[in-house]
Amino acid sequence: MSVKRVLTKFSIYSFFLFSGIEYAVILPTLWDYLRLQFGASKWFYGLTLSAFSMANLLVGPIFGLVFDSTHRTKLIVLFANLFEIGGNFMYFSAQSKYMVLGSRFLAGIGAGAGATLFGEVSRMTTQKERTKAFTIMNAVRQMGLVLGPGLNIFLRRLDYKIGPFILNKYTSPGALMVVIWTILELAFLFFFFESPPVDDFVKSQYQQHLERSHQQQAEGSGNNSDNTEVAGKQYIGVNQNSGVQNSNCDSQLRLSEQEKMPLLAEDDSMKDVQIVETKQRSSTPEPQNFMHRVYWLLVEFLRPELVYLLAAFFVVLFNQTSIETMVVPMLEDLLGWSEFETSLFFCGAGVELLITFAILVLLSKKLTDRYFIATCLYITCFMAGGFCYLVYL
Repeated sequence: MSVKRVLTKFSIYSFFLFSGIEYAVILPTLWDYLRLQFGASKWFYGLTLSAFSMANLLVGPIFGLVFDSTHRTKLIVLFANLFEIGGNFMYFSAQSKYMVLGSRFLAGIGAGAGATLFGEVSRMTTQKERTKAFTIMNAVRQMGLVLGPGLNIFLRRLDYKIGPFILNKYTSPGALMVVIWTILELAFLFFFFESPPVDDFVKSQYQQHLERSHQQQAEGSGNNSDNTEVAGKQYIGVNQNSGVQNSNCDSQLRLSEQEKMPLLAEDDSMKDVQIVETKQRSSTPEPQNFMHRVYWLLVEFLRPELVYLLAAFFVVLFNQTSIETMVVPMLEDLLGWSEFETSLFFCGAGVELLITFAILVLLSKKLTDRYFIATCLYITCFMAGGFCYLVYL
């Protein structure tokens, strides 16, 4: 694996690690920050938490559309990350509860770049590698959820004044995230390298080999027809529907694409990619007008399996965010916990999350996706219902 590819993966994983840290380092102290510093009520606390997710919901699809049109991942992330830096600086220097609300909304805009990175990883990996890559990205974010509350144990001791700004246990999470996101900005600027899609790279190699064979045949060299036939057997064939089929040297091409994959640049190899892409697009008719395009989108995205997965994902995230929103005020009202005990609570929950994640990874090898997702969803709903019953008692 090339150094540039390793640095690119490191930059992507750092984004998700820092996203987990940001969420976990701010959550334990946000309620006290709003209540003690600005006299905010509980409904405003919930509104502030949801502002982050709302911004992510609004701009995530926009970043995704821009990525699909341009494939300029680096520029998109560098631009979006400026909102993370600005939003956390606004959180650090807030003078009112509305500034805190606005800071979380701005940070949520920056977090929308995660959709772009998911698309980039899909382009960089094969179908067999993709699940592993997504698993690592999710695991790295869970590590951030563990580290974030632990950082509050040290941040709670800060009590300084830097010019007009106050650095204490409530504002220090914002200052810390400004430093972290600035480091990520530099990492993406210098260590992130865009790559062509894996399938396009393989198809371009096949196209180049065929072109060399045709050139040899035009020059009148012997046995050219045999060379062309061998080329078709050794390389992978291009299918009109799937684009690529497996062949005898599939493993060699996989190794080649990881070690020798060219980075996105204006070179001759990318011309072949464009040729193959143009041929593939010509075989798939595009919608001609607005109504046909709407119908095409409905057929594409309202498939039963996709609707079920999106609904399951919504239920899981809704239960998670609802519990996380109410747990901090509830622990303070019922148990009298301060931000220190709350941080330890979230840190322990993060460790439990990592253990559960490892168990689920092992179980996923023995269960099919259908039963695995259904079982986990039933457990999630059961635990959420039990938690609500205990709160009611």
